[in-house]
Amino acid sequence: MMISVAANPTHQSRSLRMIRLGALAFAASVASVSGASADDKPLGATTGGAGAVHLNILSLKHSDGDTVTLKWEVVNDGSSDYSMTPDNMRLVDLVGRRIYSVGLSSDGCGNTPAGKRIACWAIFAAPPPATKTVAIKFYENVEMVIGVPIAE
Repeated sequence: MMISVAANPTHQSRSLRMIRLGALAFAASVASVSGASADDKPLGATTGGAGAVHLNILSLKHSDGDTVTLKWEVVNDGSSDYSMTPDNMRLVDLVGRRIYSVGLSSDGCGNTPAGKRIACWAIFAAPPPATKTVAIKFYENVEMVIGVPIAE
């Protein structure tokens, strides 16, 4: 049985959004992590893995299609691998009382070998324009990062 997406404008709109998000994900995976280097000061940071793993927020910017792209790095200074699930992350609008789930995220960001640094990204639906900062929750036994600014 074949279902035509064009026959239903709602499905067509969703399909076009998913294609747009897929294109954004591809572009983000090809691009560097916002030109940030290890010397740049992160917008926020938290630790995990008994303090041996650092999750540094590099950027949170508006993207095409009413989305925002979060870029962060995982720095594993520990002696064992660190695992996380980027799809479990959330953007939290504390003032607007809304939570945003990951739409797409980078591949290969689930495991960071000991002594390594990995660049990651995730795309979320954009909070309303009035929202200027959000909190980021990783859900990997780390504290929430509060007050991360959303750049245009």
